[in-house]
Amino acid sequence: MNNETLMVRFPNYFRQCNFHCPYCTADVGADNVRYKWPYRENHRKILENLVTLDRKINVRLGPAGEFFVSKDLVEDARWLSNQENVEGVNLITNLGFTIKQYEKFFEGFNLEKVALTVSYHPTEIKNVEEWERTIRYLNGLMPVSIVLVAYPPLVYILPSIYDSLSDLNIPIAINGFIGSFQGQEYPYAYTDKQKSILKDLSFSRHEYEFWINAIKPGLCNAGFKSVFIDIKNGDVYSCGMPKKIKLGNVLDKVDFALNEGPLPCMNRKCMCDSENYNPVVFEQYYEKTGIALRQYRYRFEKDADKYPQMSEWNVEYW
Repeated sequence: MNNETLMVRFPNYFRQCNFHCPYCTADVGADNVRYKWPYRENHRKILENLVTLDRKINVRLGPAGEFFVSKDLVEDARWLSNQENVEGVNLITNLGFTIKQYEKFFEGFNLEKVALTVSYHPTEIKNVEEWERTIRYLNGLMPVSIVLVAYPPLVYILPSIYDSLSDLNIPIAINGFIGSFQGQEYPYAYTDKQKSILKDLSFSRHEYEFWINAIKPGLCNAGFKSVFIDIKNGDVYSCGMPKKIKLGNVLDKVDFALNEGPLPCMNRKCMCDSENYNPVVFEQYYEKTGIALRQYRYRFEKDADKYPQMSEWNVEYW
């Protein structure tokens, strides 16, 4: 078996949610109660084909709504976590359920292969203490990361939210807002003052540059070490950005070929939380600390301790 892990971004376009966040860019919500997911058959077929690959895979299963609303998604993730060549299954939740409900969801999972991203939605959380108990419980079972969305009206209160979550000792990431607000396009419209606030909160230099400062990527490993799969037809692409390379298909059988190395990015930005770790600059400066997508460290920490000018915030970055 190939020892190189293939990162797989596999959005399922499940569009039902138990929250109704005002800044949601996926056009989903709690009122979408009659929704029927149209890609159930494709989802399982594609996963069954992926696990026949002669290499390790780390799969990010991403909905547009809330993952744990769907019994089908939970069933497929459970099955996937128990497959031999699966190194990791990265899931995301808004943490809108109780501990007992999450206990039920995760029955039968191989939790050694599961990592969880928790999106923090201050407009939807009714009981902060219960929310904290739940995330502490889950963090005892698997690697957990917290994501705060830098929705423009919330930027100035994010520092207080960040401080309130810091005692959890769980990695906190800042996602730039993607979309229009009051006629301005984000993340490009953040003011210098907003950028300064978000820079102080960012988990890493890379996160800030790509999510908030919105720099244009350079050479990228997309299509070489990572792929994007379109659930609608099983087509495999280098990434999920607008400009991408089609590599093949995986709906009925595995029929795709990876690029032979990194290639220049053709897009203006790389904003996906699963894919902005593909640019070559990331692996030059950082290394993963496990199966969780958002958990990594600066490669030159020890050097920076000795020479502060080598701090990730001081060096030239792309």
